[in-house]
Amino acid sequence: MPRSAEECAPISTTLARVRAAGLPVPPGEDAYPWVCARAAEGDPAVREVVDGVARVLARGAAGLVGLFDTELLIVGGPAVLPGVRARYLDVITTAVNTFPLAHHVRTVRVAPSHLGEAAAAVGAASSVFHATFTPSLKTGQRARN
Repeated sequence: MPRSAEECAPISTTLARVRAAGLPVPPGEDAYPWVCARAAEGDPAVREVVDGVARVLARGAAGLVGLFDTELLIVGGPAVLPGVRARYLDVITTAVNTFPLAHHVRTVRVAPSHLGEAAAAVGAASSVFHATFTPSLKTGQRARN
């Protein structure tokens, strides 16, 4: 269970931790891409922050894998920019294949989303579409085959 809501928001958590480390993060929408670029360039302070946030996400992913017993985990969304994608995938892959109880039964493949940064938006839109157009049963009725 996350210790705070901040840990459920990798972009704002990363930015807060990089700023706390004293790095001059640019303001506005350029801040997170800048951090990801610095991580890709090998800045040790930024990479340490990215690794810490990746470990938090990996613990959550390991919990989900244990709950849903899945063999494939797709990772994407606006937090998984190219500068940090490989690191996130490595850390999450290690966690989901080490911590869940079933890790000795099967290997979980962790793959990047083909939707990239749009993964979260597409998922949200799909939820609205599903809720709007999927027929629902009235209480007390049974589904017919």
